[in-house]
Amino acid sequence: VARDGGIWFTELGHSSITRFDPATQRFRRYQIETRSGPYGILEREDNVFWFILSGGSKIGYLDANTGKVKTFATPTPNATPQRFRFDASGRLWFGEYRSGKIGMFDPQTEKFVEYDLPKGGSAYCLHIDQDGQVWVASTYRESLIRFDPATKAMVEYPLPGQGLDMEILGPIIRDIWPDEQGRMWFVEWSRNKVASAEIMKR
Repeated sequence: VARDGGIWFTELGHSSITRFDPATQRFRRYQIETRSGPYGILEREDNVFWFILSGGSKIGYLDANTGKVKTFATPTPNATPQRFRFDASGRLWFGEYRSGKIGMFDPQTEKFVEYDLPKGGSAYCLHIDQDGQVWVASTYRESLIRFDPATKAMVEYPLPGQGLDMEILGPIIRDIWPDEQGRMWFVEWSRNKVASAEIMKR
């Protein structure tokens, strides 16, 4: 939901991004690159929407004020990015599901940086907490991985019930959202579970 009340969504199979106006009940479609697979979308500035092209392994933005679309290819081909978040500095963080990495793109410099996850890491989604730590949901490792952008350190937290049911699929966490207390909520899609995680400071 955009700041002006418009409803924006990506159309994975149509290679497009569409706005629905609740007041007029009308749709407006913006065509993106063919077979690019638009996936995640977030409004960063008024009517400027950043998005992920999962099939094209790109990130990009649509300026709905002018109609301009610009995309940037990830350094690793066929990385299959999915979800993304902005940090407090305006940098865009995203998971690379097939490459076993997480990526960061700085819109100011238009430069990428990628970081390798532990072997078997499969970042479908991520979350940035109030301290600027990047939390990655790793499907095949069945864990949450905390990445510190300042020190580049990674700490892994295995999920409860690891490997007990539907072991081949793993938990399949598709997104992470915080509540007002800072707890991270997510669904373990293949296990029919809703779960939360939080840091207990001692």
